[in-house]
Amino acid sequence: MTSLERLCQERGLSMSRQRRLIIRVLSEARTHLSAADLHQRVTELDPDISLATIYRTLTIFEEEGVLKRLDFGDRKMRYEQADKEPHDHLLDTTDGSVVEFQAPEVAALLATIAARLGYRLDGYRLDVFASPDDSRAESARACVTAVQPPAKRPRSRHHHHDGREHSAPGR
Repeated sequence: MTSLERLCQERGLSMSRQRRLIIRVLSEARTHLSAADLHQRVTELDPDISLATIYRTLTIFEEEGVLKRLDFGDRKMRYEQADKEPHDHLLDTTDGSVVEFQAPEVAALLATIAARLGYRLDGYRLDVFASPDDSRAESARACVTAVQPPAKRPRSRHHHHDGREHSAPGR
């Protein structure tokens, strides 16, 4: 059972053949998929699954805290598993790919800045937009900490500087 299947089961979602196929494709993806990307991959396995079914399923999964929608401002919503460890994203501006990374030093710096301004850091979201520097790309990729699926965490788009998550107001 994949971690996405486990999340669906924990939330009491029914698991139709179509949902299982969608979960399989999402689980096997090495990148953050949009609805159109997901539909393209799913229809290679079952051409009868419509784009409307993909959108309905993604909406339900998002509402139930199985998936998080990611908006990088490029008019292409992408999705990732909602219970991942806190991490940040680097969007490759040349090809649109997304690299996940963890940078505890960023959280520490932001906590210091918040404290200097008289605040306590409750969370942050960091999306980095960059293009490859061919001379340093390989060594930089070797420094990125891989993000592994964690134990279940609450729904959230923000995370505390100490790794705890909280729900954003009005979500």
